[in-house]
Amino acid sequence: MQQFLLYALFVIALIGIITAYLIKQRRTGTPSNGISQRLFSLLSISQDAIMLLNSDDTIYYMNDAMANLLHVSNTKKFLIDTDMPNIRYKDQTKPFKKFLEEDFAPMPDPKELSYYPQAQIETRRQEKITVDLYLGKTDSREKQSEQFIIVIRDLKETLRQIASGERDPLTRLPNQAKAYQDYQILCGKHHLKEAKVALMAVSIDDFLVTQSLLKHEEVDNTILAVARAIEQFSSLHAFQLYHLTYANFLLIFPEVQSTDDLFRIAQVIQSAISGLYKEHKSITYLTASIGIATIPESGAVTDLFTKAHEALIEARKYGIGNAHLARKTVQPHSFDETALQHDIQYAIERNELMIYYQPIIETRTRRVAAAEALMRWKHPEFGLIPPFIFIPLMEKTGFIIEAGRFLIQEVIHQQAKWNVFGFEPITVSLNASMREIERPEYIPYLAEQLKKYKVRPELIKVEITESLAMNNAERMLTTLTQLRETGVGLSLDDFGTGYTSFSYLKMIPANTLKIDKIFIDDLLEDEKSQQIVHAIIEVGHALGMEIVAEGVETVETGQLLIEYGCDYLQGYYFFKPMPVFEMQGQLRQRRTLSEEKASPQRIKPGEILPLHNL
Repeated sequence: MQQFLLYALFVIALIGIITAYLIKQRRTGTPSNGISQRLFSLLSISQDAIMLLNSDDTIYYMNDAMANLLHVSNTKKFLIDTDMPNIRYKDQTKPFKKFLEEDFAPMPDPKELSYYPQAQIETRRQEKITVDLYLGKTDSREKQSEQFIIVIRDLKETLRQIASGERDPLTRLPNQAKAYQDYQILCGKHHLKEAKVALMAVSIDDFLVTQSLLKHEEVDNTILAVARAIEQFSSLHAFQLYHLTYANFLLIFPEVQSTDDLFRIAQVIQSAISGLYKEHKSITYLTASIGIATIPESGAVTDLFTKAHEALIEARKYGIGNAHLARKTVQPHSFDETALQHDIQYAIERNELMIYYQPIIETRTRRVAAAEALMRWKHPEFGLIPPFIFIPLMEKTGFIIEAGRFLIQEVIHQQAKWNVFGFEPITVSLNASMREIERPEYIPYLAEQLKKYKVRPELIKVEITESLAMNNAERMLTTLTQLRETGVGLSLDDFGTGYTSFSYLKMIPANTLKIDKIFIDDLLEDEKSQQIVHAIIEVGHALGMEIVAEGVETVETGQLLIEYGCDYLQGYYFFKPMPVFEMQGQLRQRRTLSEEKASPQRIKPGEILPLHNL
């Protein structure tokens, strides 16, 4: 069916021109100047079989493809009863003339052909060929000039491509595998051209809802109608159409002049799709979102496929029926993320993952009282990879599960080592992602490691974000309760940025709240942040929780938090995350104070926070 609808309309128009021209010849007596012959020559080179059949069953025109298909000669007298093939459609086989009489239903619009997909014809040599059959009548006021239009497309090659996985069985458009293949070829040729290369990802909005409203056959018809609505513009705007998944299509433009042109084409396509419900009673109102990527606006040619789908996701953020152009982003790093995605799978076995610790200060004693364990990845080629780069890669690849187990084992083992060294015990927090904590083996593994290294559970605290705690709240409350039953602490991180109600906060078995850095950054200047932070501290204390403020970077911020009654401070003003040997230096200072039986100076609200002795 690829580009066939548009081609069929061209056939009708061309035959209409020829017929009108010949009628005018008969009326005026004007001799032929060869125009009709040149028009017919356009049809003669078509690979599709085309015939114009008079109402008295005589042949008005037949191209070479039709003559070859039926094994007849254009010079021989054609007999419709014997030379035209039998037609098998919907499990019934009929002679062609009978099929015209009983099954042909003209389209309301004379410019359209009636479509009989995957019919089977049986030629005079008993060949059985699967074809697409199109039938129509010329629109003429003169009865003697009325003709049947017969167009037959042999589907042998199309069916071969479907069987080989290159085309979608429903729409018969090239599929995703073919899109990738063609795009790679296009990338190889891009350097030879000056014009822009562009991709357009088209997706029917909320199609799962549409599926629930329609019968299975109606859903298929809807997809076919959308495919044809887009396909009718393929020749005019010079793009190749692909059917990626059920409700998703891709347009590849080998050459395009401007992004403005692309947005105009997108609007035309969206209008055509939204107008389908007027033409097809079985189709509900549809809208389509479109993502556009082009060179150079969206980046390198090799990234265009990904950028088009990223743009589609962005378009949907603004509602239905929108189009969005992917813009080139300035990368804050020069890492090869494809290589990183591969290499991260081997980071543990190659000893590339390390645990850093960021000390946490107790405001009453101004001593290190706890620490947060943070994972770092030292790549052999790129050095230390920022967490904002490798954590999403871990999430994407599923490696976050294995990395989480590594974090648990390393932190608990280190606690056991510090105990052997005689350091004063401190609580160490470790972060858990949603994918980790929801797995049934997470809590048993944590308990197993505590038992293995003989570490007291209260020296370990699991940090989860507020949004994680409220994701499927009932299930999470059960999981968090089971976690607390092991004896470990529970810290609710990034508090204040989510949507936890006080009723749920009372139910969550957390013993620590961490105030998000977003409120700490402008605490000195923003009165609302001051009110929120003060309120969080008071509510947390009322529920028996300890409060940690993270992101403290100035002495003035720390002093204000002490005045509000905050229990712990964490931030770059005190300590940046540090490797384990530096963390041990901080613990050694604590041991010295303990051996000297020093009585740590307590800081009272209102006093200046002395930090020079830290």
